[in-house]
Amino acid sequence: MSARDFSKISPAIWTSRRFLSLENDAKLQFIYYATNEHVNSCGVYRLKDAYAVDDLGFQLATYHQNRTMLISAQMIDFDSEHNFLMIEGWFKHNPPMNCSHSTGTLRLIEQVKSERLREKVASFFAEADALRMAREAKKKADRDLKRTAEQIEMGDGHRLQRILEKSGRR
Repeated sequence: MSARDFSKISPAIWTSRRFLSLENDAKLQFIYYATNEHVNSCGVYRLKDAYAVDDLGFQLATYHQNRTMLISAQMIDFDSEHNFLMIEGWFKHNPPMNCSHSTGTLRLIEQVKSERLREKVASFFAEADALRMAREAKKKADRDLKRTAEQIEMGDGHRLQRILEKSGRR
């Protein structure tokens, strides 16, 4: 059983030129990669050919051909030495949602045996996590501003004056 309850696949996939250029078996294989029981919050995981072939019901040659097409379409990356697969653009649709999620994802990235894929996904994760932190900081600033406005409405002008003095605006 997967540790994830769900993975996001954007409806935009059905208008993606890269996705639409694939044969149907390769499309199914990509959806499998994004949703199978091995997928995790960093979008990089170990997947042996035998597991995937059994799950998909494909011949090994067809499976390899599809994987090659997906690599060529830059939808996945694969390290055959370590059997690690990376879903390209994973964090675009599955970004870290909070600090705990971020910490857990980072832990999974550290466990990726493929140095090349680990470094690649770490870079994408850093970008996605920076966006998460910026969103959280903006939400906090908006909450603080709203709280200050509410206090002004309630007549706490002295607090506003202290806030302005501390921020150097007065």
